[in-house]
Amino acid sequence: MATIRRSGKGWQALIRRKQYQGPKAKTFVSKSQALLWANAFEGSLQKPAELDQLPPETLKEAIDLFIDGPLQEHRSGHNE
Repeated sequence: MATIRRSGKGWQALIRRKQYQGPKAKTFVSKSQALLWANAFEGSLQKPAELDQLPPETLKEAIDLFIDGPLQEHRSGHNE
């Protein structure tokens, strides 16, 4: 969800997402332009591929998915 706020003489649209690299912000003359841009930008973001996968059926599958996924992104994942 985008945050729309007053910024000086304009309106600023700010988008923050967990799976996205850093916040994205842009300033517009009107609030409606800021809303249109924010909605278009959020619509263009791809949803994570993990949401399309079926949940694991066994504990072994769940552990393997954890080891190959989130554990690798952890700072000490190479030690685990």
